Parts: sequence; C-alpha cells; structure tokens
Amino acid sequence: DEPTTGLDVDARSALWQVLRERHEAGATLVVTSHYIEEIEQLADRVVVVDSGRILADDSLAGVLAGAGRRIVEFRTSAVDRIPAATGVEPGSIHHTASTGRVQVRVADSDAFIRCLVRSGLDFSELTTRGASLEEAFLHLTRIAREEPR
Repeated sequence: DEPTTGLDVDARSALWQVLRERHEAGATLVVTSHYIEEIEQLADRVVVVDSGRILADDSLAGVLAGAGRRIVEFRTSAVDRIPAATGVEPGSIHHTASTGRVQVRVADSDAFIRCLVRSGLDFSELTTRGASLEEAFLHLTRIAREEPR
C-alpha cells in the first residue's frame, strides 16, 4: 500500500527496480498508489477504485482505450474560436495562457485536425497522443460521479 510514500528519489527508484525484477521473475505484485504516473510505467493490469466502487479492471491498454479520447496539443492565439471552428465542446479545451499551449480532448483526432486546418485558424507545434492513465482516471471518476446511484 503506497510503497513509495515518503521516499526520496533514489529510494523510490531502487524500490521500483526491485519490484520490476520480482515481476520479471514471475511474481504477481499488487500495488496501491496515488502516484498514477508510476503505476502507468509499471502496471500490466489496472483497477480504478473511487469511493469504494470499481470503475475499471482491465489491462493498462484497456483502461487507456476506455477513456476513448485522444489529446491534440498545439499553440494558437485564437483559443476562443476553437469551439465554433471545430465543433468541440468548450469543456474539452484546456489552455495554458503562460505557454500559449492548448490541449483538446477528442474522440477522433484526425477529424479534429481536418476541421482545425479547414477553419483557417493559425496554429503551430501540433502533436497528438493517447490519454494518460491520470486522464483516463479523471474521465472514469467524472463519469461515475455524474451517474445516479
């Protein structure tokens, strides 16, 4: 349970190395952690639990795919025009004003990029990626909280 809490960087790294070696030797490890980035790097299987409810129990790839989203990142000064130009919901757009970077969560990144290009909005430094485990976790817990119990 939370094996790396309170450990310094070197100790955390050493602990994860030992756990990797045990796993490679055939051991099954069950690890609970709020350090989602560590779990994403090491887990084969992920169980997402929120308020005592199991929201997902699948391979890491399955949980990530279950988020059903791609992230399109780019720079633009026309953030306020993105929803009208592309049809995405304003809530799916995250803008970091200090860097000018925009992240948009979409189901179909290719279709979004085509709309963005056709819109004529100026943009640069475009990249796409799948959802991270943290983003998948937030997606799953948000949906669960919106569902009536």
